[in-house]
Amino acid sequence: MNYKLKIIFLALVFYIAHISTHAQEVDTSSKATIAFEHIGINIEDTKAATEWYTKNLNMKIIRENMTPYYSAFIADSALSMMIELNYNKDFPAISELNFNYDSFHLAFCVDNINLIKERLLNAGATILSDIRKTESGDQVLVLRDPWGLSIQFVQRAKPMLNKKGIYFEHVAFNVEDSRAISKWYVDNLNMVVMREGKAPSYGMFVADNVKNMMFEFYQHKDSLVIDFKKLNHGSLHIAFSVSDIKLTKERILKAKAEVVNDIYNTPSGDSVLNVKDINGLPIQFVNRVNPMIK
Repeated sequence: MNYKLKIIFLALVFYIAHISTHAQEVDTSSKATIAFEHIGINIEDTKAATEWYTKNLNMKIIRENMTPYYSAFIADSALSMMIELNYNKDFPAISELNFNYDSFHLAFCVDNINLIKERLLNAGATILSDIRKTESGDQVLVLRDPWGLSIQFVQRAKPMLNKKGIYFEHVAFNVEDSRAISKWYVDNLNMVVMREGKAPSYGMFVADNVKNMMFEFYQHKDSLVIDFKKLNHGSLHIAFSVSDIKLTKERILKAKAEVVNDIYNTPSGDSVLNVKDINGLPIQFVNRVNPMIK
């Protein structure tokens, strides 16, 4: 092989190796596990709230902490998603934020919506929107728990997630551009559009790539769009479990997310990153030494 051919051959080998390495990086990124793990809520009397949810919605305590205040991670009956109930006096509790349920709510999928209604009303919940039937045949009920949190219950004609029992189905937000924020999560957190609504509300259901739970984003002009930039992680955050927290950070920074607390390690060895998405919604990423849910 003459000198010029040798140079061309070596350059070609280097180029192929570079392309292959880049492809592996992209492939690794696209297959990274990013799953809903918990919704963090600042709530007064966390002990009573934990007892209320475990007793009435068949939830299970996964982790408890007694100091400085009682806090708990409690999972739904499918053991696929959790609420973190915590109280920090330095941040507004959920009751102080006074969000309209159409601006923000948590939603559970249930098999018997009438039974849930009776049980929770007897346990101190109040009705925000009574049972109604949608055009698709779903039955929907919205209640408020004794601590001011809006909870929706849906009995689906055709469930979007393959789970049983009383399980988390989605967390809903009224936003200015539901299609744009849904695309941001699909492009940057490997999420999947499960249902796409039409004008004028453009309701979008977007699930994580293991289908633990979904976001519901919609545009309702008559309801408040929360100013997320003023919302602190200490009051409310949406948390994802990730397999590679450094790679996740790199990706979302390129997508114009804002770091609030850079990656740090907890006493138990978990890695945690707090950011705000393109709308300012507080989101958290955690890489657990010992995952709390599978």
